[in-house]
Amino acid sequence: MATWRMRAAAVVLCGATGALVGCFDDAPAAPELTAADEAGFRSIAQVWELGNEVNRAEDELIRRCMVAKGSTWRGGYHAEDYVYSPYRGFTVEIAAEYGYSMLGFSTPESRAFDQADEAEELAMTEAERAKRDADLHGGPGDTRTVVLDNGGKITYPAGGCRRHAKEQLYEDPDEAFLRWQALNGFGPDWDEVMASREARDVTKRWSECMAAVNLVYAEPGDASYEASEAAETPTFDEEGNQIDSVRRPPDQKEIATAVADATCRLETGYDETIGTLLRAAYGREAIAREGDILAVMEIETKAQERAKELLG
Repeated sequence: MATWRMRAAAVVLCGATGALVGCFDDAPAAPELTAADEAGFRSIAQVWELGNEVNRAEDELIRRCMVAKGSTWRGGYHAEDYVYSPYRGFTVEIAAEYGYSMLGFSTPESRAFDQADEAEELAMTEAERAKRDADLHGGPGDTRTVVLDNGGKITYPAGGCRRHAKEQLYEDPDEAFLRWQALNGFGPDWDEVMASREARDVTKRWSECMAAVNLVYAEPGDASYEASEAAETPTFDEEGNQIDSVRRPPDQKEIATAVADATCRLETGYDETIGTLLRAAYGREAIAREGDILAVMEIETKAQERAKELLG
């Protein structure tokens, strides 16, 4: 991998000149956020950041309860000092080491957590798994049915250690569930964001940058999709139905393409531009959903205070 790290900075050539990078020194600066969009974005980001902190506390309360019942449970992955972002850029360093296998919001830490969780799950017997699930969620009758703001209904598990933890943190766990449901699906239309003039322009520049090293793609998603398709082998059940896929480690071709992709993103300002456009779009939606956001913030702030009392 070290060879690719050394080559990362020198992967993009400017057309027939063969000059290293610098092909897009005249690339326009990323669009700027308005003060209102930034304030709106921070409001929803703070809700998700606070929610992450409360989830960490909830998982710890669940773990303690599960240990008391003789069960083990690892919980979910919640990064410390979590800072919400609607978009994660693709760096040359990540591309050089992981190819496209670490694209999106996956990190080495979250991947290691997931792999350990999967290994633990596979090592459990059916009886151990059944006991774990009962201790965590309760029995078949331990459910709650709530009526959503739109009149629909949702029934969900509401027993066991998970329910106990929620009752410790929230005055009314079902009301907390409803307030979060009101934010379900929050987020702008990706296609609408990518149809903006700024997004079209920077995508075109990225495509031209890739073409300079004979990699022909209209947009970054095309490159990552092609690599993933080549790297994944489907797995099937006994009846021939696909149930999953297994991804092999990235080969040199995938890494070379990923490094070129990441370099062109940096060179053209692609990630910065798309990230800013998304941040603005989230901010505008947050302004329109201010009431829902404030309701969740109030509930989670109280839960955070209780968590500090319970866990220190």
